Amino acid sequence: MALAFENADASQKSMLEKLIGHPELTANQISDLQELIIKTGAVTKVESMIEDFTNQALAALTHSGLSPLGKSLLTAMAGIATKRNT
Repeated sequence: MALAFENADASQKSMLEKLIGHPELTANQISDLQELIIKTGAVTKVESMIEDFTNQALAALTHSGLSPLGKSLLTAMAGIATKRNT
């Protein structure tokens, strides 16, 4: 949410402030909020950060001194935890 606020224009910030934390959002309001978060670039930025941090972690594994099995399992876990279709 911080990235959405950071990149939002004034009207987008107003809408974010109105909708975030509202206990009784309608389905349309939720959809509007999701679209707004995407439009601010927050989703793209977070996905990029996830990819960057995952790549750093995988690179660190090559010099970790772990067994091949340990490296393999951690690599698989990283993929499971970070690869999404949404």
